[in-house]
Amino acid sequence: MQAPPYRAAPPAAEERGPPPPIVYDLPSKSSSTSSSSSSSSSSSSCSSSSSSSSFSLFPVRLDAADAHLDLEVDASTGLSASCMHTNGCQYTWKGIRSTYGVRGSGQVYFETKVVHAPTVVMPETPVHTRNVCRVGVSLPLTSLFLGESSDSWGYGGTAKKSFSRKFENYGETYGVGDVIGTIIDLDDLRLSFTKNGKFLGVAYDLPPRVRDSGLFPHFCLKNVDIQVNFNAASAWFPPPNSKIQFLGDVPEKDLMANLVEHPASPKDCEFIMMVGVPACGKTFWAEQHCRANPRKSFVLLGTNAVIDQMRVMGVKRQSNYAERWEELMTTATSVFNTLIERASSGAVPRNVIIDQTNVFKNARRRKVQPFREWGVRRAVTIVTDERTLQQRTAKREREEGKFVPVSAVMDMKAAFSLPAYDDGFTEIEFPEMPEQDSRQEVRRMNEEGRRFKRENPRASGNQPKPHMESRQGEFAGEKDFRNAKRQRDDCGPYDSRRCPPSQADWSGGGEGWASGPQFSHSSWGDNYQGGPARRVECQRDFQGYDGKRQRHDYGPQGYGHGDPQGYGGPQGYGRGGPQGYGHGGPQGYGHGGPQGYGHGGPQGYGRGGPQGYGRGGPQGYGHGDPQGYGRGGPQGYGHGDPQGYGRGGPQGYGRGGPQNYGDSFRGNSGANGW
Repeated sequence: MQAPPYRAAPPAAEERGPPPPIVYDLPSKSSSTSSSSSSSSSSSSCSSSSSSSSFSLFPVRLDAADAHLDLEVDASTGLSASCMHTNGCQYTWKGIRSTYGVRGSGQVYFETKVVHAPTVVMPETPVHTRNVCRVGVSLPLTSLFLGESSDSWGYGGTAKKSFSRKFENYGETYGVGDVIGTIIDLDDLRLSFTKNGKFLGVAYDLPPRVRDSGLFPHFCLKNVDIQVNFNAASAWFPPPNSKIQFLGDVPEKDLMANLVEHPASPKDCEFIMMVGVPACGKTFWAEQHCRANPRKSFVLLGTNAVIDQMRVMGVKRQSNYAERWEELMTTATSVFNTLIERASSGAVPRNVIIDQTNVFKNARRRKVQPFREWGVRRAVTIVTDERTLQQRTAKREREEGKFVPVSAVMDMKAAFSLPAYDDGFTEIEFPEMPEQDSRQEVRRMNEEGRRFKRENPRASGNQPKPHMESRQGEFAGEKDFRNAKRQRDDCGPYDSRRCPPSQADWSGGGEGWASGPQFSHSSWGDNYQGGPARRVECQRDFQGYDGKRQRHDYGPQGYGHGDPQGYGGPQGYGRGGPQGYGHGGPQGYGHGGPQGYGHGGPQGYGRGGPQGYGRGGPQGYGHGDPQGYGRGGPQGYGHGDPQGYGRGGPQGYGRGGPQNYGDSFRGNSGANGW
């Protein structure tokens, strides 16, 4: 029987009221208009109203507490929103609901105007899908992705209506300058839209449950700025008939407040940091926690969450991006860093979950620091037994295509320390294993990781392997290598000044790539959660590793055939060279070089082939090639790159730091990028 989670008792749940009214500072023209609409005032009273500097408006507006972080709401009015559209944010959809919705009966109307579509850098995205507005309605406390669940209905600028991720033709395209009216008919249970005053027809029949649950205006945007209008006094176009009321003019008794919490300051907010090795179940716990506590409107920050925002017609971009996975991860990391900065600013107080491994003590302390003003700072530590961890790892690799190098996992296991209150936490929770069992398992992990490092001093990424854009569950032969483009961080003669680009490195941090002690504290890399698959050395079975990540000789397609360091049989990486990729078959890396990639196998990467890894091929790894890995490493990737693949290491990637990819793998002094 599992013990209850170890944590301090949370405060009693508090029922939140509606968001507080806001006093807006508006131009005198708006003041006059509002005054005249509330009563038939005389000209003198209008003049008096115009001279007033501020007044209270009914607070139907955009709700920044029920929105994605990369959507900026105008705090002075709450009636306009702008999409962040640089540093990768141009690929993300941003959703937001209003502060009030409607329920019961009647016909309600609101307007949305697209006022700007910024120019964005999205080279391979069709022009018509770079700047898109989607307008509609949703039930409270549901997904912010409008039209992608059974609880929301939308109409987009590409002339598509959407419900439950089903996109169908409807209406007309719209863009900058157009005004879309949304008609919520609770009497006949219909949802309709207008464009610039023109009725477009009924889009959806609504279920009866919406009369009780309520419906909220909902907007989902990508690289557009919008203005919204909820009042007849400021209408761009009148509703189609006189029975339809603007939402802001509906009696308050017929409205319902947005149910999410509206913290007044960070002191009222909760910060949660996930802790655990890759694939242990952190993301699953975080997502479940968000679903179980919808009123808290948690901002979930992690690579998975960012990729979730990068949808293409309701489908995760991950599914459409297999061939350029490392580019996706670089972009996701950039967005993640931007969101961390925005979340920690407290400009819009929000509850936050950081979904990364966070196994290194120094890194945890550094990451908690920007959130020290948050009233609750909780560490949620996921520790599981090794068998369960391996099962979850296999499931993630199979379903999500995420692979983490065995050396990186072992580095994390070796240095894993459980969170403590002196890290900056007010609560510590162990939802899976009880605390004492977790401590015992972490001690076992520490020993496993340290033993692996002692026995494999060059194991961190030092086994040369082909780089591919997507992992396949079969041997990668000649065609795969011929068609695969080089990784952006296969640096060859490049040095750290040129590759990888700033803030786009493997572990996510701008300087965590190979710089060790020079690691930037601004780096919030994603510790190989979802890191590009091409770095992997340890996929079980296919690459000759068993469930405990021990390498064995697996025959023709495995990595060993009688030699402890040879990489396999006729279709593997060679049969006989004691260190290298030598003697293998016609599809191996060559025929003769016992230490290198070989000597000219017909389909291998031999000494002079134009695609070979050998000594003179124009794309090879060998001697002096402008695109190669260096200049004379006795067994592979060369001599010259002090921060990259190495300096003549006897088995490949060499000496550019004992872990090769740099101390970004390590946990010393926060130099890990995690």
